[in-house]
Amino acid sequence: MAIQTYTEITPQQAEYLHFVSNGGYIDGKRLSHEQFASDLGVSRKSLYNWQQSIPSFWQRVQELRQKQYKLKLSNVYEALYKKALEGDVQAARLLFQQLGDLKPAPRDDADLPPTKIILRMGS
Repeated sequence: MAIQTYTEITPQQAEYLHFVSNGGYIDGKRLSHEQFASDLGVSRKSLYNWQQSIPSFWQRVQELRQKQYKLKLSNVYEALYKKALEGDVQAARLLFQQLGDLKPAPRDDADLPPTKIILRMGS
């Protein structure tokens, strides 16, 4: 995984930012903070201290989460596009709806079910 670095923090701190922004997952495996700290070669206390000392720590975590979300959403659209190309009508419909290219057909009042029935007895 390519880790984005910031000039005022260490590569270890940048890795910690990514760990937190991924919800504690590294390469698809969830780690505790203790496991992550051990793998990184620092103490759990260091991780806590970084949260306090890295400028705008939580803002950076949120920015990374937004970037990751956009990437994942892009992957979902790509998979949906492939299914649509393979002839999956539901995938095509959903894709067009999401892109705003599919609008419901205009309805005529005659298409609507009756809301009131009037019975006329004896004419």
